Amino acid sequence: MDTRDRLSQTDTAEVLLGEPEQPLCLCVLYCPCRPNSCMQIPMVPGELVAGRCEGRKDIVLAAGQVLFPDGRVSRRHVRFSRVGATVAVQDLGSKNGTYVNGARVQAALLSFQDVVRLGDTLLLCSRLGLPLDGPELQGRGLLGISAAILEVRRAVERLGPTDLSVLITGESGTGKELVARALHEASGRKGSFVAVNSSAIPKDLAESELFGVKKGAFSGADRDRKGIIQQADGGTLFLDELGDMPLPLQSKLLRVVEQQEVVPLGTTTAERIDVRFLAATNRDVTGAAERGAFRLDLLHRLSQSTVRVPPLRERKEDILCLWDSFLKMPEGGEKVYDANAAEALLLYRWAGNVRELRNVAAEHGVSSSASSQPQNRPLPVRILDVLRRARVGAEAPCHSSAGEEALESARSPSGLSALAPDIEQAKRPTRPSREAILDSLRRHRGNLAAVAAEFGRQRPQAYRWLAHYGIDPTPFREEEST
Repeated sequence: MDTRDRLSQTDTAEVLLGEPEQPLCLCVLYCPCRPNSCMQIPMVPGELVAGRCEGRKDIVLAAGQVLFPDGRVSRRHVRFSRVGATVAVQDLGSKNGTYVNGARVQAALLSFQDVVRLGDTLLLCSRLGLPLDGPELQGRGLLGISAAILEVRRAVERLGPTDLSVLITGESGTGKELVARALHEASGRKGSFVAVNSSAIPKDLAESELFGVKKGAFSGADRDRKGIIQQADGGTLFLDELGDMPLPLQSKLLRVVEQQEVVPLGTTTAERIDVRFLAATNRDVTGAAERGAFRLDLLHRLSQSTVRVPPLRERKEDILCLWDSFLKMPEGGEKVYDANAAEALLLYRWAGNVRELRNVAAEHGVSSSASSQPQNRPLPVRILDVLRRARVGAEAPCHSSAGEEALESARSPSGLSALAPDIEQAKRPTRPSREAILDSLRRHRGNLAAVAAEFGRQRPQAYRWLAHYGIDPTPFREEEST
C-alpha cells in the first residue's frame, strides 16, 4: 500500500465518495483506540476490505481498504461490497469473527441501521450525514451525529425564524419538546416559551386557565389573572399531547389561533396577542380528524409545517454520544463502557426512546457511584440480555454454503434476496422469558404490537408468546383505564 490517508474520527471519507447522491455509508461508532469515533465511510459501487493496522492509533483509509487500530481485528477481516441499494458483508476467515446485530455471520446483506462488529470495533450501516454550516444549533439540546437528527436541525434552522405554526410528530420520548424549544430559540422572539399539556387541563377550568380571568368573573375572582395564552404573548405557546385535547377546548382554541386574540372569562372584550403556536403529538391526529375525533380546521391551523422527530432505533449513531452526554462524560474522556456494553446499547430496542436512554443512564450513574473502575460498572440486565440472546447460535454462523458463492449470488439482481432467510434467522431473538414479557406488558400497558416491536417481532408472535406462557394481557390494559 503506497498511499495512506489518515482520517480523524470526525472526518468524512471523501476519497470514497464517487457519487454524492448515494446516501449509504458505514459509520464507525466504537473503536478501542478511538471510543468516541464518529467517522463516516461512504459506500459506493466497489469493494472495501476492512482489517487491522499495525503501529498506528488512527483509523486509516486507503483505496479499497479501511484499517482499524484494534488488536482483535484480523489483518484481512471482512469485505464490504455495495450491492444495489444495500451492502453485502463477507467474512474473510477472521480469527474472532464478524457479527451482524449480535449474531455471527459468514456472508450477509446489511439493512439500514444494522450493527456490525469486527473484533472490538463497531460499525453501523447508515445514511451519509453532512454537518451544518455552523454550530448555532448544537447548543439547543438537539444532540447527535445521525442524518436523521441533522434533518431535524435543518428544519429548525429553516422554520425557526418564521411565524409558521409547526406540528411536531414522533413517538413518546423522542424529544419533541426539545425541538419546540429549539424552534423558539431560533425564532428570535423576546417573549416566553410556555408549554402546556393539552390533556392535563381540567375541563371545568379550561377557559380560565387558557384565556385568563377578569376581576369579578365569578366568586373568588378578586383580581385580573392572565391565562396561559397571554403568558406566551410575544413568545411561543407549545401545545403538547395535542391529540388528547378535548373537542370542546379545540373549538375555543380555533378562534385564538385564527384571529390572534383572546376573550378572558368575565368580559366580552377581545385582547390582541402575538403568539406563535407549536404543537406536538404521538398520535395520528390526521386519522382522528378524518374520524371526527379532532377538528380538521384546527389541525390545519396548527400544522402549517410539520417536523417528524425520529425514534432512537432510526438514529443509532446518536446512542453512544447521548449516553456520554447524559453521564456528563467529557469529550474524548475515558468511557464507562467497553465494546460489549456499547454493542448492547446499540442493539437494545429503546421502546421509550431518548427518555428511556436518559433514565437508564441516570440509573447506571447511581449504581456505578461505588465503583472506581469503568469496566466494573454493569449495564442493566435487560439491556445486556439483548446481546446474550443475539449471541445464541453464534457457533453456527449465518451463511450460505460458501461465502464467495453467496456474495456472487447477492450481486446478481435475482440473488439480492438469496441471503434474506439467513439474515432474518441471524436477527431473530430467542423467545423472551416470561418475566421479560410481563415487564414489557406493564411498560406498554398491554399493547401487544409495542411488546412485539420491543423484541424485534410482529404482533402475531406476541400472541404465541402469551399462549406459550399462559399470560392474559387484559389486566395490563385495565391498569391504564383505572
